[in-house]
Amino acid sequence: MSSTRTAFDERLLIGGEWVEAAAGDRFDVTDPATGEVVGSVSNATADDVAAAIDAAAQAFEPWGSLAEIERARTYGKNPRQKTPVTGRPERERFTGTDKA
Repeated sequence: MSSTRTAFDERLLIGGEWVEAAAGDRFDVTDPATGEVVGSVSNATADDVAAAIDAAAQAFEPWGSLAEIERARTYGKNPRQKTPVTGRPERERFTGTDKA
């Protein structure tokens, strides 16, 4: 596999940290229009997936207990701002309702 890198972080995000795959393997990413290799990314193993699931499970309760506005601030969003795609308030994009 190639070691072509781009300006983007191409590691795995696990538990809030960017890490390489446990096995250190990578695979090429190609432009489907040209077949050109445009980068390479970490190739996650089952252990990497298990670590990501464990980290997500640990973050679930603290994240869910945050107020809507705090979750929105994490992403730099205003939950009352209309989205360009749907024209609905940002908070509805996540909940599917118009209730806060």
